[in-house]
Amino acid sequence: MGEFYGKRIRNSIITIEQVPVYWLAKTQKWLNEN
Repeated sequence: MGEFYGKRIRNSIITIEQVPVYWLAKTQKWLNEN
């Protein structure tokens, strides 16, 4: 799910503020690694 949200952020579909709190840490980790 971190990758899912990370790709959506990269494609400007959503912003980091729209990511559910539960997935925020994993999404930020994915963005930093990719």
